[in-house]
Amino acid sequence: MKKILLSVTALIVIAASVLGAGLSINPYFSTFKDASGNKYLVYSITPIVDLDFMKLGIGFNAYQTEIGGKFYYGYPGISPEASNSVLNALNLNFLELDFGLVAGRYGLMPNQTFGLGTVMYRYNVPLAKAFDARLGEKNGFNIKAHAPFEIGSWIPFKLVQSASLAYADAQIPLGLIKVSALGATNYLGKSNNKDVVASANAYFDLFGLALGVEGGYIMTSNSNTSVNTTGYGVAAGAGLDLNFFEMRLFPIAYMSKNYVMGYLDGNYEKGSTNYNSIIAADKERLGGIYDVAFTIPEVITANIRYSYDLAVGENFDISKVQISNEKIYGTLAAVSPFEGYPFTAYGKYSRSFKGNEHIVDMIQNIFSANTEFEYGISYSVVQGLNVSYVTFLDKLDGNNPVFGSRIDLGAELSF
Repeated sequence: MKKILLSVTALIVIAASVLGAGLSINPYFSTFKDASGNKYLVYSITPIVDLDFMKLGIGFNAYQTEIGGKFYYGYPGISPEASNSVLNALNLNFLELDFGLVAGRYGLMPNQTFGLGTVMYRYNVPLAKAFDARLGEKNGFNIKAHAPFEIGSWIPFKLVQSASLAYADAQIPLGLIKVSALGATNYLGKSNNKDVVASANAYFDLFGLALGVEGGYIMTSNSNTSVNTTGYGVAAGAGLDLNFFEMRLFPIAYMSKNYVMGYLDGNYEKGSTNYNSIIAADKERLGGIYDVAFTIPEVITANIRYSYDLAVGENFDISKVQISNEKIYGTLAAVSPFEGYPFTAYGKYSRSFKGNEHIVDMIQNIFSANTEFEYGISYSVVQGLNVSYVTFLDKLDGNNPVFGSRIDLGAELSF
């Protein structure tokens, strides 16, 4: 395997030199746990050739099910027969085309948030690739589309579905007002519930002070239960952007029955959890979203987001208000102040409070079954090459957290 990897990399380096193109190499190593709980060691190295209008990355991908075990080729999830062919280790890991008014991208999915996340917040599928296209100006009027498909194997050639959600959005700047719209569906998916989701927002921005309103619509149908739902929500608020400090507050939000904030998130592709929350939302509610970010470049970056529902009594009796469905998400990254020790310490915490849980319960039990938590130290070995030691919450043994650890390697080495 090492000979193949070195040979392919050498050929790409020679080709880039002949073409006079820029070249960067992105190695990646980490552990990965799929939706069924299976764990893998994933290895990837991608030389990216930069020709200005096009960036091309033919990568070498492999994985193991245990340390010292057999190497399989490609990414976890392709058929056993395909994963045994070394030719499937070579794959199109990245492609980007930019002709100004027309652009396209193929590669791993980044986190996607639309507006303040009233419908889509940090939607992502780990290790999944997709096609994205843009028509129009990058920072002006444009229409973008996302298709969840990737090349699963070359022999036999398979274009496989990498996720269930397909979506498109439009950005329409109107002077000081920017209007955006989103449409999404999972009709290509295998789940029993089929969704049609839409959202729109409008923001008025003047010297860093913004006023905005967002609305969302969620329609679901279930082939097993024949239950169809329709829900909608709207939120309004203000924001402040001072470059180093950004605050966006939506203290006024209304949600009909069968509507939840952030329905399309990182858990959307993990079973029926999000769909069940739609079914459980059987009453009208009020709510709010608060998002604050603080950044000093090369020093510290922090972000915290808090959202909640307010269940009211019949006919909106505010004397019987009950807070529910609280969610908190936070990240923190700090760069070492010591020049001789180039490391970054970081942490990430997110939690959904279910049933009778509330945010004050974090004082007694900081972890729950609905918590994701990790922290680590990323050390810069050489310029562009980082090795990270990560500790993460693996599971709960009763009320006691059980932690796991992993080593990640990520880089962008330019030549």
